[in-house]
Formats: sequence, structure tokens, C-alpha cells
Amino acid sequence: MRTIILFIVFSLKTKLLLCQVTGIPYTSPSINSYNILTSDIDADGLHIGGVWNSNTDNVIYDTNNFGLNGIFKLRQVNITRRSQLPSPNITAAVLDQFDLFVIIFEQDLFTQSERNAIFNWVNSRGGAVIAMEDSPQVAGISARFGLSHDGYYDINGINQMGSFVIDEPDHPIFNNVFGTVNSITNYDWVGHYNLPIPNNFTMIAHDSNNSEATIVSYNNGKAIFISDEGVIAALSSGSQITNQADILWGNLIAWAFFKN
Repeated sequence: MRTIILFIVFSLKTKLLLCQVTGIPYTSPSINSYNILTSDIDADGLHIGGVWNSNTDNVIYDTNNFGLNGIFKLRQVNITRRSQLPSPNITAAVLDQFDLFVIIFEQDLFTQSERNAIFNWVNSRGGAVIAMEDSPQVAGISARFGLSHDGYYDINGINQMGSFVIDEPDHPIFNNVFGTVNSITNYDWVGHYNLPIPNNFTMIAHDSNNSEATIVSYNNGKAIFISDEGVIAALSSGSQITNQADILWGNLIAWAFFKN
């Protein structure tokens, strides 16, 4: 009797599809560490104690979410705020110490040289960026990549009842190991990027009020630009993945690990 050994390599998308079809939980590979750099301008950034996003770190550090026995199996996750770096200057050498850079409310936080370093890090060195920008004044990173932010409006204002509409429901930030995002709600403002977006971007969500882009993917998934940080402002208290904002945030971090 002959024994045949068959080796099959599945892509992440295929693995996720199989787990959806079979009901068997998807297990990601274990790695030693995953290093995340975050902006923390005026204490409003992505870190514990931040005014707008106080639970983001809690979700990541919870080993039931990101841990060897968690939903997404990582041995260790490290989060570093920009203000904790030995030098605040963002260079290629600094960025090469990290796997993901999460930027919220850029304002004048970065010089043009630093924006260039981030651009080159994403395009040439394998880095991942998640940037949340609610107005042109804080959208210098996406502008360096070629996007144009068209401003924002208060959804509670007169005749301004816009919302995020998901265009690509199978995209990994909407459908991944932490679950499925069916709606994006619980925010007060809607920002949007001008159409048409450049050819190297894909619109994966848009504004129902004016059809402009609200979430875009860059160059087949090397960066994600979101036109308002409110998509994760409604994270649950604590660290459990329970509501739609929690699922989106968990999936965003999982997407960044598998982006290549």
C-alpha cells in the first residue's frame, strides 16, 4: 500500500472561509511578540487613559482576545506610545522596531520627513498603518499616501443623518476571527474622503449621506484609513469583545498581522 502525503497551503481568507463552513474555530499561528506603536497627542490617543479610546489597550492586552489561549493566538503583544520613545522623532530605524503604527488625530504631530518615513515603511519595509482622521487638519498621513479628506459634519445636525455603509462585507476588518461587523454606529460625526479615490485605494465603506468614502484600504491592504475615530469610540467597558465596535477593533488588529 502506498502512502501519499499531501501538503496544502491555505491563505488566511481560505482558512477563515473554512472555519465559517465547518464551524471549527480558526487558530492563528503563535508568534513570540507583536509590537504596536501608537500616537498619544494630548492624551486623546490610543492608550489606556486616553479620553476617546480608553479601552483599546485593554482589548489587546486581554489574553482571552490576544493570547496563546485566546481568540487570536499571540505569545506577547507590546504597545508603545510615541511619547515613550527615547526620541520622539519617527525614523526608519524607529519604525523597523514595530509591526503596526496606529495614528489618531495627527494634527501637527508629524513633520513631512516623518510622513515620508511612514510612507516608505509601509511601501518598502512591510509596516502596517491604521490611521483615524476626522478632518483635513488631522489627515496629513493619508494626504501623504494620496487621499484628500473632505471634512466632516455633525450627524445630529439638521438634515445630516449620515451613517457608515459597508461596501466590502468580506474584508478582514469586517469579517475575521473576532466576528462579523454588520453595522458601524455610535458616533457623533461623519468624516469622509473625496471621490474619486486614487487607483491604489479601495473604498470599503462609504457615507450614506453623500456616498463619499469613509474607510479605505491602501495598496491591497498595506494601510487602512478611517475618516473618523468614532468607529471605535463605543468600545465596551473593560476588555471583552461584545459589541460591533469591539469586533471591528479586534479585527483591525488581526488584519494588520495578516496584511501581507
